[in-house]
Amino acid sequence: MKKLYILLGLFTFFQFSFSYQCVLRVEYAVEKDKVKYGSKEIKGVDIKTFEIVDSSFSKDKKNVYYKGNKVLNVDAKTFIPMKTETYTGYCDFSGARPRNLKVEIVTEFKDKNGEYKLEDIRTGKLKLEK
Repeated sequence: MKKLYILLGLFTFFQFSFSYQCVLRVEYAVEKDKVKYGSKEIKGVDIKTFEIVDSSFSKDKKNVYYKGNKVLNVDAKTFIPMKTETYTGYCDFSGARPRNLKVEIVTEFKDKNGEYKLEDIRTGKLKLEK
């Protein structure tokens, strides 16, 4: 019985270690006349000028979007990614872990109003329209 608990403990440890490093990806999708982030439709997007910047950021001629939400007070015309980080080992929705998958994430960007970091969105310095 003691061996069973040890094996169960090791199994749980390795499962936790794997899931800690494994992040489900949500992406933008352009369908006929609409844009979605995951299953959420983004309202008011100019589909003709819409472009995906990375897995979290996108923009059109009027707005910059982060995970499908409009970033307020960031100028889309002058929006430029300044720094990216590469992450590897993401999972797909089946839970499988594709090898050699690399995802570029914008971590710093600028526009005519200033320079920003991804943390500025997370801390509320830059606001999102929900």
